[in-house]
Amino acid sequence: MTQQKTTSKFDVSDIGMRQLHEGRPKWQLIKELIANSWDEKTVTKVKVELSSYYDGKKWTVKVTDNGAGFRDIADAYTLMAPTQKRTDSEVRGRFNIGEKEIISIAESTTVETVGQTVEFPKSGGRKVTKNNIKKGTTIECVLDVESLSEDREEFGKQMMDAYKRLSTFITPKNISTEIVINSPIGQNDFSVKLEDRTLIKSFPVGSLKTVIGMGKNNALRESWRSTTINVYETSNAVEKETEKQGSLFEMGIYIQDIDCPFDVDVMQKVPLAQNRDMVPDFYLQDIFAHILNNVAETITERDASDHWIKLAMNDKIVTPETVQIIRLKRFGEKTVIANPFDPQANEKAWSQGYDVISPKNLSQTERELFRSVGMATSSEKFGDKVTFGIPTPVKVTESMREFSYIVRWIGTSLGREDFRINFEYNSGSFLAGWSTSAREMTFNISAHSRKRLPKKWFETKNFELNEKQLGIVLHELSHDNDDDRSHTGKFLDMTTSLGSRLFTDRENILSKKEEWIKKCSDEK
Repeated sequence: MTQQKTTSKFDVSDIGMRQLHEGRPKWQLIKELIANSWDEKTVTKVKVELSSYYDGKKWTVKVTDNGAGFRDIADAYTLMAPTQKRTDSEVRGRFNIGEKEIISIAESTTVETVGQTVEFPKSGGRKVTKNNIKKGTTIECVLDVESLSEDREEFGKQMMDAYKRLSTFITPKNISTEIVINSPIGQNDFSVKLEDRTLIKSFPVGSLKTVIGMGKNNALRESWRSTTINVYETSNAVEKETEKQGSLFEMGIYIQDIDCPFDVDVMQKVPLAQNRDMVPDFYLQDIFAHILNNVAETITERDASDHWIKLAMNDKIVTPETVQIIRLKRFGEKTVIANPFDPQANEKAWSQGYDVISPKNLSQTERELFRSVGMATSSEKFGDKVTFGIPTPVKVTESMREFSYIVRWIGTSLGREDFRINFEYNSGSFLAGWSTSAREMTFNISAHSRKRLPKKWFETKNFELNEKQLGIVLHELSHDNDDDRSHTGKFLDMTTSLGSRLFTDRENILSKKEEWIKKCSDEK
């Protein structure tokens, strides 16, 4: 039996690698060649040429720079090799795989660098020869449209999309970068030299997540390092889904679109998957928070409720000063959070020119943040001695769930439109409350306070309420459509009416009992 000895554990399938990458947008493959050139400290000039010939049947991708060339020519054909780039958080490379992705889908490729040339012919394999080149590197890939199972016209559109996307890249200040597309006969050629973008704000960040290897032969590990974030006006080279859509870049290389009206360039490695096309959600939220801390003063009142700002406000990085700025831009100084169980305080606030904000229009985090910088509830500002707190959810027991169905059965049987039952912890002293606008009856839960209801209070027998339970339920139902809430006049009339109907319509009400028992059972 013949035994083969090799120095590597694995072989790479050219066909398998091609299948992984041929369906990806072409700009994603081309950007790796640009990133490699930009990473070289000796490079001052880069040219990218996308050229069509044979009437669009074939395209070439050619990237040329004027740097010192490959340190090790084996990097042109070795995947995942150790690289010094992993030890530097301020260069883009990390996997030593980028240029191999486009080579894998190319019909043929030539890599010419200082002293050596590597050819990847159509027939397969590779050939390494010496040359007399003293400066620079050129990588030229031939893409055969038919072999990629692509339609010529559609492929041409992909290459134009690649040209547009590459035109949005933010070139380093010391490097001149030009993007050229030579289209099929009868179509226009285009060329753009990447110019300095309009900078809105550049600011240091004391600590931001990155990845780095502690040595050339060591694994990449997560790390937190100081860096700079540059915020630019967005590019018009690519059509956007919305006017407020921007892009995230890693040292000038486009990563992904973001729901933020800026182009944002992070000047160190960002945490990425191997395809380098998306960052984790938590990282993007951190970026949004850093941006908001630095541009909050420029945010308009109209934009202060944008989704990216709400995400940023949920991040621990956001400062109290930023929270206060956004609060005032969104709501102004004369604003309170409504207490649905204290309508008199809400009415008083409104009559004195305050905006009364429903707590449901704010996330729990937003409520806590805004209250931390001075936003009061209507009851705190205009209420009586009773204090009303901000509600927090409560775990509903089986007896509480059954209780909610009984209450809805009674309420709808008494002619009320169906409504929700809400159980919550609240520091206020009320037992229960009613909101007509929300169609909701709320019960205040506590195991320790006489001013609130313990969970045991909601226990029932035979799917019926006891006297105390029924009394509170009828009391709250009497507030339906009662604007006064003063427990006089209309409220007293409604209480009398409901009590009378509960007695006179008892047979009709009881006839619906089995229906509600079934609802309760079916929705467990």
